[in-house]
Amino acid sequence: MKEKTLVFVLGKQAYPDRSLSEEYVSSINMGVGILAADQGAVMLISGGHTRANMPSEAELALHYVPKEFHGRVFLEKESRSTMENMVFSKKLMGTREFERVILVTSMAHTPRSRMLMKKFWSEAYTVCEWSLARRSSWKGWALEIFVLIPLLGILDPRERWVVKWMKKLVRNG
Repeated sequence: MKEKTLVFVLGKQAYPDRSLSEEYVSSINMGVGILAADQGAVMLISGGHTRANMPSEAELALHYVPKEFHGRVFLEKESRSTMENMVFSKKLMGTREFERVILVTSMAHTPRSRMLMKKFWSEAYTVCEWSLARRSSWKGWALEIFVLIPLLGILDPRERWVVKWMKKLVRNG
């Protein structure tokens, strides 16, 4: 049986003081927002040990997830690259299938992430509808709000005009 939604948050290296970048925290918050809006969703945070003597990126990220959602969060703690994010996440999720995968990463990281997902985790790629990223501009906020609308069942993300508008917003943002 397919599960409803997987929110897949890709890690980003922590600072030496163990703090996370604003961009990474924004990605985590976006994932939490989707968990709150979609009771059938689970979140996978992927990111391993990228600095010596520090917890994994995923473990550090979990501190930003409210405890009420911890039961719906999986941590992939071995990866040290985007390719390993895909390989180890696929292994962690095993034979679980999802109706939809929402990839949450930075705007700059999205093309590489999607390409590697297609190559190394094709089952997830075939149902990957969105790649989200926070931007500091008003267009970035508009993009995030617009992306949440289909999750709530208001718009169909496969509609041609929706895709065209999203691409334009991303390109001009």
